[in-house]
Amino acid sequence: MKIAVVEDEKPIREGLVHILNKISPEYQVVGSAENGAEGLILLEEEMPFPADGGATLARALYLFQSAAAQQPQ
Repeated sequence: MKIAVVEDEKPIREGLVHILNKISPEYQVVGSAENGAEGLILLEEEMPFPADGGATLARALYLFQSAAAQQPQ
């Protein structure tokens, strides 16, 4: 499963990446981002599946697009 980590707090973001890489060889962290706008770019580049098994890729893209739209230009 491909996973993108989006978290504004650097220690938390790095910790999540570290933990996810250790949990299972099935998990592949394809990248991390500091905010929704960067997360959207990462999703567009890598197209990972959402980490939340109940979410769909379309829902994740919608959330990232919404976050990116709220970022100051």
